[in-house]
Amino acid sequence: MTGVIVAGMLIQAVFVERSIEQIRIHGPVYVQIRDHQNLIADILPPSTYILEPFLTVHELLEQRDPHRRQALVDKMNDLKREFETRNQFWRDRLPDPTLRDTLTLRAYEPAMRFFTVYEQQFLPAINAEQYDKARVILEGTLSDHFDQHRKAIHESLALAQKTVTRFEEGAEATA
Repeated sequence: MTGVIVAGMLIQAVFVERSIEQIRIHGPVYVQIRDHQNLIADILPPSTYILEPFLTVHELLEQRDPHRRQALVDKMNDLKREFETRNQFWRDRLPDPTLRDTLTLRAYEPAMRFFTVYEQQFLPAINAEQYDKARVILEGTLSDHFDQHRKAIHESLALAQKTVTRFEEGAEATA
C-alpha cells in the first residue's frame, strides 16, 4: 500500500514538474504568448505613438477629393481620441515613475502640440485649399513636434525593454 502511495506521489510530481516547465518564464507557453503579443504589436499601429497621425497628415496634404479628405479628417479625430485614451490608461497603470513620465508626459506633450497645430493651423489651411501654407506647417512645426514625440517614444521603449528584462530575470531567479 505504501508503495502505491509513493508511486502515485512520484507520478504527480512528474506531472507538476512538466506543467511548471511549460509555463515558466521562457518556457514554451510563455514564448508562444510573448510571440503572439509581439505579432499583434507589429501588425497594429501603436496608439501611443503618433506615427499614423503623422502619415495621415501627409495624406491629407495630397488629397483633393472632398469625401476622401473628410474620411481622413474623421480618422485623425479617432486617432487623437485613441491616443488620449491610451495615454490615460498608461498614466494610471505604469508603476515606474521614470517610464510613466517619459511616456505619458514627455511623449504626450509634443504629441498634443502636434494635434493642436494640426487642428488650428494645418486643417484650416487644407480646408482653404492653401496647400503651400499647409506644406510649410507640415514640414516645420508639425514635423518638429513629431520629432520631439518620437524621441521620447524611443526613450520609453528602451526603459520598457529594461523593465521586461528585469522582470524576466527576477522570475527566473525565483523558479
